[in-house]
Amino acid sequence: SILAIVLVLTIVKCDDAKSQSSSATATDGSDSSGAVSASSLSEFSSYASKNGKNYKNLSDMNYRYRIYQNNANNIKKFNKRNRKWQMGINKFTDMTEEELKSYLTKFSGKNVPINGKSIPDDSFVTGDALFPSARRLESSTPLDDSYKNLSVLRKNTSVIPPVRNQRSCGSCYAHAAIGMIESTLLVKRSKELNGAKVYTSVDLSEQQVVDCTNMSDAANGTWYNYGCNGGNIWNSAVYAYYNGLTNEDKYPYIVKDQKCITQATTAVDADTKKLYPRRVPANSLKGFLDALKKVPVASAMYFSTNLMKYKSGIYDPKDDPE
Repeated sequence: SILAIVLVLTIVKCDDAKSQSSSATATDGSDSSGAVSASSLSEFSSYASKNGKNYKNLSDMNYRYRIYQNNANNIKKFNKRNRKWQMGINKFTDMTEEELKSYLTKFSGKNVPINGKSIPDDSFVTGDALFPSARRLESSTPLDDSYKNLSVLRKNTSVIPPVRNQRSCGSCYAHAAIGMIESTLLVKRSKELNGAKVYTSVDLSEQQVVDCTNMSDAANGTWYNYGCNGGNIWNSAVYAYYNGLTNEDKYPYIVKDQKCITQATTAVDADTKKLYPRRVPANSLKGFLDALKKVPVASAMYFSTNLMKYKSGIYDPKDDPE
């Protein structure tokens, strides 16, 4: 699966869990008699309120509670192992595996050509910046000291677009391409004022990419993207280069497919048509960092289903229980 993220939950009914005494608590928040503890119900109530959960009826709420408790206990068990990253409770904790599969994004590996030049299908790029192949980056080549202090790796929230939530539309490819292009424009448009960098806000339309590169509509042409059923970051960047991107307020994100609204795409940000996509050599960590020295980089990654439980730290597949 490609990152835009998903979590697989295993629903386990724990009513039969054995306890060593009548006052012991089972893993689903119930005691040995099957009664649910007041503290676990209070915790779940707070969770539901914080995450804006609206359950259909009492039966549905009880069903979600059992799922929540099972997954909350799995998260606690993982965090006790002191890995490099931690899991945490979030809005997905009361959802089943099948429900969360709707957040999976299919990835289109077919790259469109640019200016008549074909791009290998196993390499990936974005506008004026590059991103690596989804295959594993090779790290066997020693890196010299020039890579240890990459200024663009330092946290600079002024050139990092806000975190997006694609929700139930499989549009991670559009969000990744748009985020990289926004960041690139923030860097290019920055100005010095009293010795400090000043950045102008940029907020471009993901929905334009979702709608206007969707091959389900023949009128869009051949972009090898499929709306809310997945797509390709490179293809989205090439689309932006040829067509330009309009602002979010003119073409808002609606979390579903629709026909391309051509009248909304007439007033595009002219600078988005000046970002010529390039690519990082496949499987090259050095190539990735060389690109990052100069420009913002967008990246796709394969991920474990446990990544939907991510809370903090540096994710390492070696620490993933799956």
